[in-house]
Amino acid sequence: MAPPRAFVYESSFEDAMPAILERTRNVPTLFFIDPCGTKDITAEKLRPLLEQRDRAATEILLRIDPGMLSRFAGWVKAAERDAKKQKISAKMRTLLSQFNIDVDAIAASDDQPEKDELLGQYLGLFNQRFKYVQLVPIRAHYFDAPKYYLVHGTDSPDGCAKVNDILSTTEDELFEVTAVEAAAGQEFLFAPIRTPRVTIRDAKDFVLELLGRNGLTTFVEVCAELSKRFGPDLREKDHKKAVKELVTDQRVLRGDSGAITRKTALRLPIASELA
Repeated sequence: MAPPRAFVYESSFEDAMPAILERTRNVPTLFFIDPCGTKDITAEKLRPLLEQRDRAATEILLRIDPGMLSRFAGWVKAAERDAKKQKISAKMRTLLSQFNIDVDAIAASDDQPEKDELLGQYLGLFNQRFKYVQLVPIRAHYFDAPKYYLVHGTDSPDGCAKVNDILSTTEDELFEVTAVEAAAGQEFLFAPIRTPRVTIRDAKDFVLELLGRNGLTTFVEVCAELSKRFGPDLREKDHKKAVKELVTDQRVLRGDSGAITRKTALRLPIASELA
């Protein structure tokens, strides 16, 4: 069997993308995109990747700085106050529209839009392409604002749930390091543990709503949907606890017995089964 080969393209990713997409069409592929700046990840630049759907399993990991979106939006607002800035503002309006941003709403608003709002609109591009889209915040300390985000897009529930578990563990470690540094030498009998912002009850309520909407669903699909909804505050062990409690209370039925696995099918009971 021939060893894997590395291909280096002496051109921009945008120019090389058609060849890359063709070479990987029938191969499970992870695209990691770390742009020099922000303009290289507009909808126009990523369109071939986001629109090609007849491919093998595809995931994307992309770095995005929402602060840049906020600065671009600031130029749109600046044109209202300074006629000399209208030319730059027009360019920023065009650029923001390529990030899936509603520039008319920005211009009409009295306030500067929040970074999270702009980022949410940008993520719409990936929500249209992938079933599961997650944000991975990158920061030095637990309570710091993220320096930037990694956007993870996948159609695989296993991929979504696995990334969420990894991120949850990373968040725990980051919280512990931050707490120890803040204690300035104080000893801990037990390692500091972060307090989740959501509860098992929140997870149970969501699972019931999900099964009521989707019907028969595997456990790993439940994990992926919980990951989308609550992020790293809950991980697979918490997902499993929520499902076990629902099964014990007979509010959820499973399609097998024994330990709950990722393939375990879950559904709500019908009226006759509750009698």
